[in-house]
Amino acid sequence: MDVDARTIGLATFSRRFSLLLDLGMPLVQILTTIESDGPEPYASLAREIGAELLDGHPISESMLRRPDAFPPFYARLVRVGEIGGILDVALACLADMTEERWLACVSGPGGHGDWLWAPEHSTALGRFAELTATQQAFALMAFAWSLGVMLGAGVPCALALETAADLLPLAERNAIRLVAAGDLQHGLASPLESAGFLPRTLIESVRLADEPGSLDRVLERLADCYRHEYRCRLARC
Repeated sequence: MDVDARTIGLATFSRRFSLLLDLGMPLVQILTTIESDGPEPYASLAREIGAELLDGHPISESMLRRPDAFPPFYARLVRVGEIGGILDVALACLADMTEERWLACVSGPGGHGDWLWAPEHSTALGRFAELTATQQAFALMAFAWSLGVMLGAGVPCALALETAADLLPLAERNAIRLVAAGDLQHGLASPLESAGFLPRTLIESVRLADEPGSLDRVLERLADCYRHEYRCRLARC
């Protein structure tokens, strides 16, 4: 399957799953519904995942066993949704991210979000400093958006950082994981600054938000800023 078809299929699967879950439909019934009219290969996979769910396996576990269809970062964010009781929010967020990925693909060569689809241990993911300005805006949008949504839903900061790290190139992914493993009790701004690659606007915005307890909303606003920048740059490609 080509990247366009896979990305559109995953975005469609995610959006429908989120909608039906938000409307109160049970998980098994959702998967049966998607099986009947969802895009392939996700319609067939919905049937398999539904059968495994009946056997007691979490949806995220089933997705992790199918990395060709569900990238590792996707399955992890689904797991956070399961743990935090925000699966509908996580799926809506993932739908938005995969749609942004499709926009990047159709804009031409450049791989604006290729690390999202890379195998878990791939070393060919580049570094943040080596990305174009358009790619950097995409990475910052995905990172801030994911982190803000998870924090707003009550996901512990360390777990939210570890999950959001998967939306970055490999070197920066590891840097954020080190931040997540450190001391986060005195605010997030200084630990994030120590990662060494995040822009000053993001660091200072986080610093201002730490005390009032509005960090999730500030991160989502930052994500909007980077999304607008990304789309403006994309329009010039």
